[in-house]
Amino acid sequence: MSKINLLYEQGLYFLDKKLFDFYGFLEVQNLKDNTLLVITSDHGEALGEHGLWGHIFSLYNEILQIPLVIKYPAGVAAPGECRRLVQLNDLFATILEAVDAPLPLPESSRSLLSRRREYAFAEHYQNIGLEAIRKQVPDYPLQPFMHSCRCIIDAEFFKLIEWADGRLELYDLNRDFAESRNLMDFPDQIPRAQALLQVMVEKFGAFAKNA
Repeated sequence: MSKINLLYEQGLYFLDKKLFDFYGFLEVQNLKDNTLLVITSDHGEALGEHGLWGHIFSLYNEILQIPLVIKYPAGVAAPGECRRLVQLNDLFATILEAVDAPLPLPESSRSLLSRRREYAFAEHYQNIGLEAIRKQVPDYPLQPFMHSCRCIIDAEFFKLIEWADGRLELYDLNRDFAESRNLMDFPDQIPRAQALLQVMVEKFGAFAKNA
């Protein structure tokens, strides 16, 4: 294991310890049963997967898949794990419903207590990585992984990535979570990819073919 992987694991261990301490504080103060606690992140981190480091390129699982742990107030929901499509903005509707707020649930947000997603979407439009590199090396050439991209994941956990240069990547996350086998290489999977692409185009419009 590399030093950077060890440092990353140590950082996670430190965070776990602080969260455990905070949970203990809630118990001591008799606040646990009335508290809605959400533990999540804004993004993951690439540590060499797909030849990338950091989180400023791509929409592979090492960037998109993040922890999501919710402790609801007592009586709101049964404990346990749930395997379903979730976007971070779904927390908005979830919190509104959990606290019984007298507000309408937004269409863009799906409460984890009552509504399921048919599709999840993500996008990576701003090419901040290339901009940062070109401040040091102005003529640095655009690399394939530096293009903007967007993706869609369906309820069966098939994921389509569309790159701004026209490339498409299709993965079956149930069998290939590491996204090592692009199903676009298999003709029988092309209709599935086209159907997912059509959903994305209908929702967001055609992808601007640029960097």
